[in-house]
Amino acid sequence: MLIIAFLYSSLIHNSDTNNLLTYFKLSSYFILIYVFLICLPEYLFNDEKMFENFLNIILIFVTMNSFAAIIFNFIQVNTNPLYPGHLLGFFNHPNTLSIIYTISIPIVFYKYFAAKIKPVLFIILLALFSYCLLFTFSRAGYLGALLGILLITFFKSKKTFVITIIITSLIMTYFVFGLASSKINSSVARILLMTTAISMISQNTGSFLWGTGVYNSIEVFKDEKIFFGNYENVVDPHNIILLLGIQFGMIVSILSIFYVLLISFKTTLKSKLLIQSDKLKVNLLVTIIIATLFHNMLEDILVYPEFFVMPLFLTFFGVLLMYNNYLKKRTVHDPVV
Repeated sequence: MLIIAFLYSSLIHNSDTNNLLTYFKLSSYFILIYVFLICLPEYLFNDEKMFENFLNIILIFVTMNSFAAIIFNFIQVNTNPLYPGHLLGFFNHPNTLSIIYTISIPIVFYKYFAAKIKPVLFIILLALFSYCLLFTFSRAGYLGALLGILLITFFKSKKTFVITIIITSLIMTYFVFGLASSKINSSVARILLMTTAISMISQNTGSFLWGTGVYNSIEVFKDEKIFFGNYENVVDPHNIILLLGIQFGMIVSILSIFYVLLISFKTTLKSKLLIQSDKLKVNLLVTIIIATLFHNMLEDILVYPEFFVMPLFLTFFGVLLMYNNYLKKRTVHDPVV
């Protein structure tokens, strides 16, 4: 409720820069929250078959897109001249493609750990998704997927986790570092983008508490970043905390991230009360949520309601909230001694 209150106060504070598009976009946040955080998760939580089918749909789409990305790149169809040699598939930007692997690779591990797929299919899907992720050349994607793999194997067992660290270390050393270094270094440009956002947020008390508006903040950011020496065709700070900060203020940004992390941590601690199948689901949900958040520390597509990432994230978080509420009742009625 506190987050909603600050969102509303941000709308009032920035009313002089609001327009019709602002109200439509803000409305879309509430619609998405109602549909994907409240309605859909209830069905997925109460129907195990529906939950598994939901994951299957994601895997089928990602598999189709992965094959399409490889084929399109080979025959030079749907290539973006700004990103030569990058795999795109049905998307127009490699960073958009990379985040689907941050989400889908943990699902592949979950399916294998839950004995929903055979080892051969697990290896094929993991190899296909990893190959396509590598050739997005997205360092945020590399880190997001890596964290997802480490988390879900850590939840599985210490032995699996240690083996995963050894294998991923070898892969990173002999393949990933070389590919990552072949891409033009954009670290300085990203730092300048973040510096611009920090400057906007810290400009005065009002901008810190309430931001400068959903659309107005982007317009201001595009002008401000030039003063910091960044001339890239980038319209946001590429960081979820800072983008939320310039739009709605740092209170909304900090509270939102803190709430997601708090629920993830609490549900993980209490998941020992669950049966094995549900515990595996909670491990998957927490893995996807944390990995996606981490990915968006170097990107910020999660904040945009017009993209597919927000609905997916809200759905997974909504199911986790259902488990958190269920575990609260279990803790009250069946305390563990």
